[in-house]
Amino acid sequence: MKRILGIDTGTNSLGWAVVDRDENGQCTLVRKGSLIFQEGVKIEKGNESSKAAERTAFRASRKHYFRRRLRKIEVLKVLVKYGWCPYLSPEALHAWHVNKQYPMDEQFLQWQRTDDALDKNPYAYRHICLHDELDLDNDAERFILGRAIYHLAQRRGFKSNRLDQSEEDGKETGAVKEGISNLSEEMKAAYGEMLAGCLANPEQRQWYAVWFLRLKTGETIGDYCFKGLLPDGNAEIGYGLEPEYWGKGYATEAVIAAVD
Repeated sequence: MKRILGIDTGTNSLGWAVVDRDENGQCTLVRKGSLIFQEGVKIEKGNESSKAAERTAFRASRKHYFRRRLRKIEVLKVLVKYGWCPYLSPEALHAWHVNKQYPMDEQFLQWQRTDDALDKNPYAYRHICLHDELDLDNDAERFILGRAIYHLAQRRGFKSNRLDQSEEDGKETGAVKEGISNLSEEMKAAYGEMLAGCLANPEQRQWYAVWFLRLKTGETIGDYCFKGLLPDGNAEIGYGLEPEYWGKGYATEAVIAAVD
């Protein structure tokens, strides 16, 4: 004789039964039962979602921020090693890594800050690194190269990490690539227009320059710019922020401060 357990699972119930089956294949019910429990999904406004979805999203966000911070730290380790940025001790980088204590070394903060009056701008530094020959025996020029590299780490672009792609995915990826390419061309044209406006109207230079948004800790969280003053005195505004700082009023505060 064999004893058999049968289970029937549902979204919010569980049914079970135990039977004995003899040599002739005849079954005798031994015991049965059912359990009804709350659905394992969250229902809001008629939409179902996993109860763990919100927690999972927060965890993914924390991992994203941690990996971005770790990428910056690893780049800084290399820059410090070769003298391409102001010195930061291993202890300071470890404190940023583990305790989220941003390095407050004054020379390092000055290296990160921008000053349009002094042409201190990472985008300008990237242009210099592409078109000029730098003297790496000179501290200032080494720091320009290091700042350009660090800026690339801060503003790393999107790259898909999907390992498997179907034919349909490939078409989608091609469309995404085409969209990115078109956006890049639009950005080049926009920056070209800004540069032309800056050269043609030097008295309005501040209305064409790119400004960076930084917290009191010195961390850069985004940037914004203006597209020249129009005859009616208005200016077109463009800005971008890191996702974790969206909806907190930073862009509004920055624009008000700039206008004032």
